Amino acid sequence: MLYHHLSSYPMYGNLPMYFHSYPKFGMFSSASQVQLYANYNELPRILNVFSELEPIKAVLFSNSVLTGDHEEYICCRDIFWENSTHGINPHNIGMYNQKFENVEEIVNYISTTSIYCVERVGEYINFSPILFSDYLKLEGIVGEYYENGRYRKILVQPSVYDIEYLRTFKFEDITYLGTIEFRSVCCQPISDSMVVAAFHLGIKIILSEQNKFYRTTKCCSETAIQPPS
Repeated sequence: MLYHHLSSYPMYGNLPMYFHSYPKFGMFSSASQVQLYANYNELPRILNVFSELEPIKAVLFSNSVLTGDHEEYICCRDIFWENSTHGINPHNIGMYNQKFENVEEIVNYISTTSIYCVERVGEYINFSPILFSDYLKLEGIVGEYYENGRYRKILVQPSVYDIEYLRTFKFEDITYLGTIEFRSVCCQPISDSMVVAAFHLGIKIILSEQNKFYRTTKCCSETAIQPPS
């Protein structure tokens, strides 16, 4: 499902964006993913704070450097996602481009992300990325699924429950399991495999203690974690 989506980039040659020609990167790209449960009241603050922490995390936990002519890139993994079919809709990748005041604003943002696959009768069905809010207004959408060596067309009736298949590649994303998934950190050496989970859990605990040890500024580069007094 993912490879078929990434390989479809030649279909969008009329878009004013650059597509790299390495769709297989999605099969080899590795991340240290952390999922933490969160309640509704926590969601805006967690997304705001961790989104601002992304530049710091890219330095602390980078493990996808380039050598040779591009040694200036500390973390190159994000470039591959941004310049793939996931990047057709900027809301599907990277950091959030706004501060959330409440859950309603988060829901509105989610409605502006794009869905590109669903599952029916045990088969993944791909179609051109479409805003989830627009998808729900359709009576049907033509997709394709793989069977017996070739792709077959099929008509899909959209359902609000298809939000389960709304797979963005945001650095932080809310899952239908009731968790926030943190997925922007590169896969770490085995000896450091739990460091990323400890970092995210620690920051979340600090937030739940009324931000005793945390302050955030308007600019990502000015974000800082304050030590205990």
